[in-house]
Formats: sequence, C-alpha cells, structure tokens
Amino acid sequence: MAEEDFHLDVPSPEDTPPGDTGPIDTPPVVVDPLAVDWCARAVLLRKVEEALLMGEMITEARFGTDMNRFAAAGLETVQRELEKAIRQCRISRGERPKRTRFAMSGRMTRPY
Repeated sequence: MAEEDFHLDVPSPEDTPPGDTGPIDTPPVVVDPLAVDWCARAVLLRKVEEALLMGEMITEARFGTDMNRFAAAGLETVQRELEKAIRQCRISRGERPKRTRFAMSGRMTRPY
C-alpha cells in the first residue's frame, strides 16, 4: 500500500471556525449543590458509630458527687441513619439493595 492510498479526512485547525469545538459537543456537567453523596455520608456515620461504641463521644458532667453522661447522638439513631445511607449508596452505584421487608407466608386453614 502506497502512501498516496492512505488518507484520513481530518480537518486542519485552519478549516474550523473560531469557537467551534468540532462534531462532538458535550454539554457542561451540572452538579446539584443540594445533592447528597450517600457513600461519603455512610463512611462518616460509620466513624461516628465507632466513636460512640468506643465511648469517645460521651461527655461526663460532675456536680459534686453526682455524675451524668451525655452523648451527642443516640446509637440507635446513628445506626438507623447508617443503614439508610448504605442503602442509598448502593442505589446510587446501580446495585440492588438488600430487601428489608418480606411477604408474609402463611396458609389458609379450613374453618372445619
């Protein structure tokens, strides 16, 4: 094959008008400022859960002989929000989340 037979039809930069990006014109990506990154939220909630379980987020207050312990968030609330964030993260990745509700199985018995 000779060099004259091999030719590509690629326009030179002088042939394109100014401001033209060519045949492939991609629209700009619009990022919603209110969108939640559920995977990042799940990571942060896991750290909060570990801190609660290790006792790092507990504040103690002593008044004389009385002592009270306070936590900024309840463990049940953090675990519930963590499960929600993990589920939404799986949905955003295109995975199918785990089922949380199942149909009741049962048989109808005859009344006699």
